[in-house]
Amino acid sequence: MDKSLSSFYGRVGSKTRLKDKIYRMMPTDFKTYVEPFIGGGAVMLGYKFKPGTKIVINDLDKTLISGWRKLKNPPSLAGAERYNTNNLEQLRRIVNSSGGGPLKMFVKHLLISNNTFGSMGKGKIYKNSNPYSKLKKLPEYKEKMKSVTILNQNANSVISKYNNAGTFLYLDPPYENSKDLYKKGGMDFEALAKVLRGFKGKFLLSINDSANIRKVFKGFR
Repeated sequence: MDKSLSSFYGRVGSKTRLKDKIYRMMPTDFKTYVEPFIGGGAVMLGYKFKPGTKIVINDLDKTLISGWRKLKNPPSLAGAERYNTNNLEQLRRIVNSSGGGPLKMFVKHLLISNNTFGSMGKGKIYKNSNPYSKLKKLPEYKEKMKSVTILNQNANSVISKYNNAGTFLYLDPPYENSKDLYKKGGMDFEALAKVLRGFKGKFLLSINDSANIRKVFKGFR
């Protein structure tokens, strides 16, 4: 049976606190689940999918997608106990030190994703959460991710690729005026609305409420 897992990587705009509300609004009859803006993936990781469901995640951020690919094929956990610390200075030394094998590089990516201000992936490590608490659960994440397709493409292209009646899209794009929080800033909401108007399946969109957004997505429920 599929497990419900918490987010592995931190991300601006995480839906961790909203995912249960989102689940109540989702259909249950989809055969393919697609997230064109995966971000931290709280909704996908937390959802218990039916056996045989095809899962596709995508994001334009290459660094983020690299992290997801590492989560699907994680390094060996041999020696992981050395990262069992919540000492802030030790965590900073791990991030700032050079060299190391695949596990250390994985831990550095995890710390940069989760322990920087606002989980923005830049600046100093300031949170002292223990990376080992997530490392020891890597086998569960690997199992969850084994059948997940990971893409690094334009979101509209991904939506068009999986445009069929059995597909459900969960869309959580960058909101208006959030371009400074993302490496790839600025969303073309008009283009997104256009591709969604021709979509044959079902979708749920999380977006800020503004006069412009209401205008762009006029006609959708």
